[in-house]
Amino acid sequence: MPDDHPDAPADRHRAARAVVPPIPIRVWPARIWPPTIGIIGTPIWQRAAGAQTSEPVPGLLTELLVTQSGDILGRVEFPLVVDYFPRVEVMLLPISDMWELRTDSDRMRALQLVREFGTR
Repeated sequence: MPDDHPDAPADRHRAARAVVPPIPIRVWPARIWPPTIGIIGTPIWQRAAGAQTSEPVPGLLTELLVTQSGDILGRVEFPLVVDYFPRVEVMLLPISDMWELRTDSDRMRALQLVREFGTR
């Protein structure tokens, strides 16, 4: 709903809140897409150019949002290399071991943002 809509909720009642400036994070693609048994017969050159998921990559936490059940998700942006070229992935991920905050000050800032969802 646009901000100028007459029924738009006040900032403190919004289900989605931008993280400004974004918080630097580390994303673990292999935890998002854990390895499984691949398709038998996939050519080695296709697998070699496939998405690189083995190493953590830097990313940004750009938004927090709450689900109707009360879970908090993070909108996470991170690079994923496919066909040897980076591309930006944007995903909604739960607060879990799929991504982590890099510093104590970033953790404190994120914790404050999460606590604000509980204020009335």
